[in-house]
Amino acid sequence: MFLTLVGLTALVVGGVGVGNAVRSYLDGKTETIATLKCLGASSGFIFRIHYFQVLVLALVGSTIGVVLGVGGAYVASQFLAQALPVPAVVTLQVAPILLAVAFGLLTATLFAIWPLARARETSAAALFRDFAGQKKWPKPFFQFMTALSFILLIGLAIGTFNEKFFAVAFVLAALVVFAVLYLVGVAVQAVAKRAPRSRMPILRLAVANLHRPGAATASVVLSMGLGLTLFVTVALIEGNLREQVQDQLPENAPAFFFIDIQNDQLAEFKSVTSSIDGVSDINHVPTCGGGWCL
Repeated sequence: MFLTLVGLTALVVGGVGVGNAVRSYLDGKTETIATLKCLGASSGFIFRIHYFQVLVLALVGSTIGVVLGVGGAYVASQFLAQALPVPAVVTLQVAPILLAVAFGLLTATLFAIWPLARARETSAAALFRDFAGQKKWPKPFFQFMTALSFILLIGLAIGTFNEKFFAVAFVLAALVVFAVLYLVGVAVQAVAKRAPRSRMPILRLAVANLHRPGAATASVVLSMGLGLTLFVTVALIEGNLREQVQDQLPENAPAFFFIDIQNDQLAEFKSVTSSIDGVSDINHVPTCGGGWCL
């Protein structure tokens, strides 16, 4: 279950990072979209070309991540070989790699459809003048595609983990944290807007940038708060688990234990184990099995 938590945490944090990257990339394409519209390009053509660019970038990024992940696992196995009681063997698993690429493409699609569709419905003059002030909603088709991408992403995340109930609970908790942090970001903007003007120019400009049109205050609070919340949660759980294990283990805990050794096998067993380097003490106690007879 702890590994499931770590995996879901990495997925959420990585998804937020991909979403911010897609948003920054599309924000930089605002003037390009407006120019293409002025030159006569259709809205559908503009949507398709930029959506294809986002998918290509997501595919390239996913490929680089896969290469770094496989290489990191191989390098880590070389360092952990002496610490592990079993040989560390790294094999190339196709299914997890395809799953990682699918997560990357779905996340990029989720965060790309909405801004592209909104730019598709906005005039070129509005894009040039003040895109941040245009809050037009996309057409119902693009709203449906965004919702479908979100559902597929959530379903893929839940379906690929063994602990289904825990995964569902984690997703619901993450959505609640998303909402709370977003509201906190909106509250910060509202407070900054109503704050008295400072006489210090640097402070006045800093506060004004928190609530200006198109300010990324809410998204920054959401990204930083969510990442820190999840990492702190994982760290606290890992620390509690480690402390419980250390407190419950006796000072002289056995490294191995064997069961079902018969009396006529005990002498030979002790002889074999005593010949192994590192064995310092061998204790044996009788056991009694029980069962029901009908």
